[in-house]
Amino acid sequence: MANPNNRYKKMERIITVALVTAAILFIIFLFSSGFGAIWPEILSALIAIAICGSCLWVLYQSQELLKERSLWMSLSAAAIIICIIASLLLNYPSPNPFK
Repeated sequence: MANPNNRYKKMERIITVALVTAAILFIIFLFSSGFGAIWPEILSALIAIAICGSCLWVLYQSQELLKERSLWMSLSAAAIIICIIASLLLNYPSPNPFK
């Protein structure tokens, strides 16, 4: 019989890798928007939002979204989504932020 704690550790490991990947994509998003490259900016933003959204969905489905032991995963996924959306809305960074 599988130990539930092992399933949690496995989920935690997978979500950690997904969140690190989303953070790297966020950095790529910032650099590409700073240099004015449109396609890498769009692709990295969409993929990072999809990864973080799927992490939040998995946490919600496993009823770990608001539990104290999983709160860091929930908050980091939400923070990456909020940072990308705020950066898109404020048009920052960009080669010309005043357009």
